[in-house]
Amino acid sequence: MDGAPFVSPDGSYLLFESFRPGGFGDFDIYISFKREDDSWTPAQNLGESINSPARDGSPFVSADGRFLFFMSRRNGIGEFFWVDTSVMDSLRQR
Repeated sequence: MDGAPFVSPDGSYLLFESFRPGGFGDFDIYISFKREDDSWTPAQNLGESINSPARDGSPFVSADGRFLFFMSRRNGIGEFFWVDTSVMDSLRQR
């Protein structure tokens, strides 16, 4: 099951939450990049630096493109966290 999509303002990537095999726990955050031919890369899990055994989701990026914000229940309650978007840049190269 997939949900909470966020498309970058320039349309170059899609972030979303998903409950799929191979994740780190409950829902995880994934990314897919748009290719030059307008197809999309296979979804990639953002990894354990973002995702936890708890539910992680509701991703969105700041207007300046510098920060990824997301919700996590890793502390037992729904809280928002933020990280530098460089975590996404490292996945673009794969």
